[in-house]
Amino acid sequence: MRKINQTEEIIQKVFPELSLSTPQLERLDTYVELLNQWNKVYNLTSIREKTDLIYKHVLDGLIPLVYQDQLSLSFEGRGLDLGSGAGVPGLVLSLCDNQLSLLSVDGVQKKIAFQKIVAAKAQIKHFNAVHARFEQLTSHGAYQGPYDFVCARALSLLTDLAHWTRQFVKPGGLLWAWKGQEWPAEWEDLRKAGDFKLIQSLPYDLTQGYGGVLLLLRYSPS
Repeated sequence: MRKINQTEEIIQKVFPELSLSTPQLERLDTYVELLNQWNKVYNLTSIREKTDLIYKHVLDGLIPLVYQDQLSLSFEGRGLDLGSGAGVPGLVLSLCDNQLSLLSVDGVQKKIAFQKIVAAKAQIKHFNAVHARFEQLTSHGAYQGPYDFVCARALSLLTDLAHWTRQFVKPGGLLWAWKGQEWPAEWEDLRKAGDFKLIQSLPYDLTQGYGGVLLLLRYSPS
């Protein structure tokens, strides 16, 4: 009988309805093991306990897959993960979907180096990680877009996320934003601009004090 690792055990406990293959679960566990190792040396995240890494990074990143039946649209196409940190959500989702085409961007070199190591070890084909500031991408032909979606987790205010999304996403494209409970006030500020439509807000609870809200917005310039 195959031994169940801690990553798989927690995923099955919190998301019993999520069906992941053995290779997918193994790739996610590889991510956790490498993150735990790198974090002790390079301080990639303030979270220190391995269990908390699974909850805060893996489970948080899996939300679009867990609730795909409740979402109006799928997480698909050519995407851009802004301020990806240690690879959430983009790298985590790419570890589960080898067909997802995603560019992961962060301004901290060691975090991008970590993502590249994980991607190489997991042999995910359509994932690319780039060390750059967002401003640099707008002038780099290979990364300009347009993209089908932009995603970001706990990166900035919605108005700031919208500013960068406008630079990269195609008209009608999507912004997937992982936010906290303060999101209604942020959305009210963005709503006034008139070029984003809130399609869905999905609160989620990961237990252990972790959770948030996944916002799905469409860029609809006049």
